[in-house]
Formats: sequence, C-alpha cells, structure tokens
Amino acid sequence: MSKSLQEIIKQQQAREDMLSKYAGASSITDTLAKMNKDSLSSILAHQKSMSAVENFGKMFEKEKFAASQIAKFATPVLPSYIGDAIKLSKSLTENSAMSQMKSIIASDAMHHLKIGETIKNFELGSAFKSLAIGNAIERLVPKIPPLFASEMLALEQFKSLGSVIRSADVFGELHSKALRSSLGDWRGTIVVPTLAQSLYVTQGFDRGLTELPNEEFFGVVSEAGLTHPSTDIELFGPVVVDVGDEELNQEELNAKCYARIYRLENRLRTFIDEAMTARFGNGWFKQLPADVKDNLKQVQEKKRKAGEDRTLIECTDFSHYTKIIFKGDLWRDVFSPLFGTRRKEDVQESLNRLKPIRDTAMHSNPVSHEDWVMLHFETGRLLKVIAKLH
Repeated sequence: MSKSLQEIIKQQQAREDMLSKYAGASSITDTLAKMNKDSLSSILAHQKSMSAVENFGKMFEKEKFAASQIAKFATPVLPSYIGDAIKLSKSLTENSAMSQMKSIIASDAMHHLKIGETIKNFELGSAFKSLAIGNAIERLVPKIPPLFASEMLALEQFKSLGSVIRSADVFGELHSKALRSSLGDWRGTIVVPTLAQSLYVTQGFDRGLTELPNEEFFGVVSEAGLTHPSTDIELFGPVVVDVGDEELNQEELNAKCYARIYRLENRLRTFIDEAMTARFGNGWFKQLPADVKDNLKQVQEKKRKAGEDRTLIECTDFSHYTKIIFKGDLWRDVFSPLFGTRRKEDVQESLNRLKPIRDTAMHSNPVSHEDWVMLHFETGRLLKVIAKLH
C-alpha cells in the first residue's frame, strides 16, 4: 500500500480517537455545545480520508445545525477537496431524520448501480454509504494525485462489495445486482476464450478495481478487509496471507488461487453429496440427468483403469455441478432453499464467473488481479451457502 494511504489510515485513527472524547454527550446538540471552533477544527483537521465523511454523517445526521457548523469550520482547516466532501456531507444531512438521510444516500447509490426503484427493499447500510462516498471521490478526482485517487476509489468500492458478501442473503436479488455492477453480467451461457482477460472486458468487469500496481492492489484489498477472517476464511483459509505491503509474485499468486479452487471444488462436491443424500438417501445418483450419470460412469471407469479408485461424486467437476444443481426438480426441492433464492440465474452467474479462473489456475496460466477479485467474492458467497449444512 502506498505511503500516502498508510498515513491517511493512521490519521483517520487519530481522528476517531479525538471524536470518542465527545461520545459521552447525551445528544448531538450537547456535543456541539462542548465544542468551540478550535476543538472542532482540530478534529476536522485529522479528516484526511474521504471515508471519514461517513463517520461525520453518522455523528451529525440528526441535526441540520451540526451540518452547517461542519461546513462553516471546514473551509479554513482542510484541503479544498476535503472541504468539498464536507459540503457533500452537509447536503446529505439537510434532511435531519435518519430515514430521510438514508433515502438520499440510497438515491446516489441507485444511480450508480442502475437498479431502479427495487433498491428501496435492500438493507441500507455501509454498502450504500461507501458508494456515495465513492461517487464524491470521483467528482473530486481532478484535485487528487492519480494513483492515490485510484487507490481510494478501489478501496471504497471493495468495502461496498465486501458488505454484500458479509450479508446473510448473499444470493439475494439486489446483492447479486450490486456485484453485477462491478464484476459484470455473467448470466446465461458463457463461452470461455483462450484469454480470459478479453472475456472480463466483454462481460462488463469494472477495471477500476484492479488497474493498480501489484503492491497497491493487495494493500487496498487488505485494508478493505478482504483478507481478514470471515466465514469463508474459517472454512477455507485465506487467499492471500499477511500481504501487508508486500507484493505477491506471480508464482505465489497462482499457487494460492490454485489451492483455493481445488478446495472449493471439494467443498462443492461434499455440499452436493450431503444435500442430495439428505433428500433422497444414498441412492441419490438415480435422480441425475441421464447424460450426467453416463458421463460420470465413464470418468469413473477411466480413472479405475488408471489405478484411481473414485466414487461418482469425486468424478464431478464444474461441467457437472451446474447440471446437477439446476436440474428442474432438484433446484426446486433441494438447492433453491439452500441458496435462499428462486432465481437460478444468480447462482449460475456465480459459477460462470469461477469457470475461467479455474481453467487459468488449473493450466498454470498467469492469474490476474481480475481473477483474484472474482475468486474472492464468488468463493465467499458459495461458502456462505455451504456453511448452512454444517
């Protein structure tokens, strides 16, 4: 991670420490009463990060007066682009009720995500706030050094996407649409070309997430919390371990992604086996489409002749998972309840995104930043579902 971003994070912590000094006030008005121009200016002077706007929005969202005070004191003590961000914060807080403020932030996010009125049913939280802040950064990019601006935009977007996969309803319609706005639309039949990078562009992957030097990229994903413990990490082990400010060389990145894909496939096989056994008993293979059963028996026999004793489930791969999971009655009766959605296209999209990464990793081709992003988010979503059976 660049030194400028490290310094911002350090200053952000100092600012939060200063804010906690005033946290005991019984109301926002009391808090302001304890402050004078110098003390508030001192706090604001530590606000060097765009993401800090969210914290000020939380602190002062109930009082129009507070917003006007922030704007009044901000100008002389902060760089101009931070002053502009504070004005944005003021506009977000002019409607004092929390629900109204969320509505304004949601409107900004709706425009960014292009998912229309249905967004109103989505859980309003850090995802929207991060997107709103990200939009503010975009408007202020001309005033920020290019690499730093790219880091900050990617950081806010990763935070937003991270909140989606940490939610309980990871395959909910609006969560899927939120991921689709950044990772591209992978519904339907996807033909994987020799060069996966061209497919990412075609499907609409947001390259703003990944067009950073290696050190800055892994610094940003680490700071966004994408390498810290979560459900998938607990089950699975991290994709990137202790990256810090270190670059992962290509060989290390390939090895980690290969290991993650390998273990994901094992988890998927176990998931399918346990779900089907719970529904149909040990003879569940009778429920599979005829072409899948025939193919698996051929694979099993081929491996037997090569000296490998495999069960039928151990012979499955990505080409079989979709045919099993999305078979009409099996999807309806077995898998749809586990994924928490009736929209099979959203789950199909997740597996479609992983297919080119699997091919890249398994054939020892260089893994890209785009591959890493896809792998992190989609394994995170799938493992959330798999965990329901344990």
